[in-house]
Amino acid sequence: LTAADVVNTYKEEDLADLIYKYGEERWSRRIAQFIVEKRKEKPLRTTSDLVSVIKAAIPKRARQDGPHPAKRTFQAIRIEVNDELKILDTTMETAVRHLKKGGRIGVITFHSLEDRIIKQSFKRMAKGCICPPELPVCVCGHKPELKKLKEFVPSETELEDNPRARSARLRGAIRI
Repeated sequence: LTAADVVNTYKEEDLADLIYKYGEERWSRRIAQFIVEKRKEKPLRTTSDLVSVIKAAIPKRARQDGPHPAKRTFQAIRIEVNDELKILDTTMETAVRHLKKGGRIGVITFHSLEDRIIKQSFKRMAKGCICPPELPVCVCGHKPELKKLKEFVPSETELEDNPRARSARLRGAIRI
């Protein structure tokens, strides 16, 4: 799967869902609509082609603030092409299995989609009993694999020195 495949072959609704889900882009429906209209004329071949369509789709007043208007759409396409989020979940399971007892794992994430997966993975692996709540006693015997550690975000001082760290989060855990 390539970015060109995604941009030039996905149905409008699928493209919009992808841009919204992975890019968290509020203009996803409009961007998808503009992409589909433009590719009827000719396939989108370059990043410049795609950027011009995205800029046309997002109203000027919405483009004035914040990051580059194509950033979220490009992120969404990259995540789809590389299957990044599914890989991240399975990688967490594998990494924890390879830790010795007392071993520590730390993961730095840079956007909310990644962070949500890491947070849920740690939560799931730190959970003990997984029996249905209506059972009076535990019959599963499931034991937690991890103990979660404190989460860290960049301090104001660090952000002054390195503004690109603003979205970074560090989550850690210990294998038990």
